[in-house]
Amino acid sequence: MIDYDEEIKKFEPCLDVTDTERVINDQDLTDILDILQDMLRQSRAGRRTAPLSSGTDRPRNLH
Repeated sequence: MIDYDEEIKKFEPCLDVTDTERVINDQDLTDILDILQDMLRQSRAGRRTAPLSSGTDRPRNLH
């Protein structure tokens, strides 16, 4: 019969998974909350701009 408590004691996480987790958590990634906060700041500042359209390299002013 399997002794689960003994097996848990012998468990060692895979280094690849541990290293990958650390790298991912250390990244400063933009998420949807960052985007929404930036949109709110722009809206409050009155600088609402349209997203880039194809063929242009500057946002269009909506006003």
